[in-house]
Amino acid sequence: QASAQAANVPIAPQFLLALPYVLTIIALVGAMGRATPPAYVAKPYEKA
Repeated sequence: QASAQAANVPIAPQFLLALPYVLTIIALVGAMGRATPPAYVAKPYEKA
């Protein structure tokens, strides 16, 4: 925040405080898109 103010960049402090949370949500959404379910998720368990 201090470096943005020193560079005269008009960024709201609330945005800078929320930035880590926004990046975390984006990372989680990206990870969920690539996730694949287990291969045997639809098969019932049969004890041998």
